[in-house]
Amino acid sequence: MGENGKITEEDIRKIKLKVGYAYPSNPLWNEWTSIDSIRHYTEGYGDDNPLYSDINYAKNTQWGSIIAPPMYFLSMGVNIAPKMPEDVKKEAHGALRGVNQFYGGGEMEWFRPITPGVKLYRNAIYSDVEVKHSEKFESPSVIVQREILYFDEDRVPYVWQHEWFVHTDRKEVSKVKKTKEVTRQMYTEEDLARIEELYANEHVQGSAPQNWENVNEGDDLPKMVKGPMLVTDIISHHMGLGWGGFLNKPLKLGYKNRQRIPNFYTKNEFGVWDVVQRVHWDENSAQQIGAPYSYDYGVMRTTWLTHFVSNWMGDNAWLWKFKNKITGFNYVGDTSFIEGKVVKKYVEQGLHCVDIDIICNNNRNEQTISGTATVILPVNSDNIRMPEVPARLQEVANNANIENK
Repeated sequence: MGENGKITEEDIRKIKLKVGYAYPSNPLWNEWTSIDSIRHYTEGYGDDNPLYSDINYAKNTQWGSIIAPPMYFLSMGVNIAPKMPEDVKKEAHGALRGVNQFYGGGEMEWFRPITPGVKLYRNAIYSDVEVKHSEKFESPSVIVQREILYFDEDRVPYVWQHEWFVHTDRKEVSKVKKTKEVTRQMYTEEDLARIEELYANEHVQGSAPQNWENVNEGDDLPKMVKGPMLVTDIISHHMGLGWGGFLNKPLKLGYKNRQRIPNFYTKNEFGVWDVVQRVHWDENSAQQIGAPYSYDYGVMRTTWLTHFVSNWMGDNAWLWKFKNKITGFNYVGDTSFIEGKVVKKYVEQGLHCVDIDIICNNNRNEQTISGTATVILPVNSDNIRMPEVPARLQEVANNANIENK
């Protein structure tokens, strides 16, 4: 276990033992997709596109039914990754516990739409461990990478995901963060009017095809706003996504969960056990780890960026690839402004594609996340084709053990 919130050489040795094996993954929010769970997820990040909620609307699209928005897969999946052998599990026990963990970024590829009635399996493993040294910290930071493939019972891949989490010393990060002042904005009527104007005029391409032949390199995408972010928005995020695999539950069920993962709980200001995840809605808890205010989740902002892309591309296009990097915190009370530009137009696998660069700045004009997206667009309003699944990923699905799951 991290000694007093400090990363040790023993931590690094232990975490490296886990590469190639399943990372801890509990039953997620949805084992099966449904119209209701898709709608709840979509509403959780503020998306009103009827493709994700209106049966009559969706049946007239290329897909013929409601489909899930891009990041919905995070709410589901039965884990079937190779379990860690008992001897390795015992030797690796306690690696990096007691230190900070932050979502650093991720990349994804989508191969087919998730529709109601689908059950997905997930092969989720530790894929790599990287150690970085910085002049800021006495101890190194550790970047733990994970790779996940989602596929159905017929072993058809739907989504591939690669993500990384940064682990840092708790006390040293606290000291650094306390030296940085963050001014919270008090919003005027003029500020709110500007934000509400962006909401009122939010571009949704919808059923009108965003044809490839009409898009040019250098085109700007319509700006999007998210915020001012409230604790209510974080709660709504959880209503759609669930608890991200931690199984936070109330009362007696919370007690039972604490017996299962005791290190995920610390005592709050009342001397009561509570989840460490409360840094996202409890300001006092956030300040104990050095953050000035409560802050969002990296995957929450990632979802905002994919929403930005799906609004622009329309219902008969396909978000194929996406990659993002977290570059700053998004605190409760902050407003995020998302902008993007078409930077490349090309044909790959016979598919008509564009690449988009995306940036997200807050109300202090600080960049908090950036991303790139590859979108497949229709030509002459024709239906598009799905991208091919790489042979390496199909092999993972073919070899996975899904019996009795």
